[in-house]
Amino acid sequence: MFLIDKMIEKEKKRNKEMQDIYLKKINELPRGQLSIRVLNKNRKYCYLKYKENGKTITKYVGTIEVEDELRNKLLKRKHFENVLSLLKKEYLRMEKMEKIR
Repeated sequence: MFLIDKMIEKEKKRNKEMQDIYLKKINELPRGQLSIRVLNKNRKYCYLKYKENGKTITKYVGTIEVEDELRNKLLKRKHFENVLSLLKKEYLRMEKMEKIR
């Protein structure tokens, strides 16, 4: 086995571990879009909207005080999803490199 083959194998293993870590982090964070409704004498309430089994689910998450925290979590999830996508593309590219030898 050549040195480059060992490096690719090691990098594939590291990549797979990173994919698992990011997937776990993504599953811990809320999904969907933040929706703010004004009800009852101009009081604001936060809801999460997302699809589940083809149906749109609207879930109450609290009053306006939780908005900033929820926005940050949604942005963090989006970032992790982008990183996971890049890791998957990189993994496929390494598999192609293995086949070339």
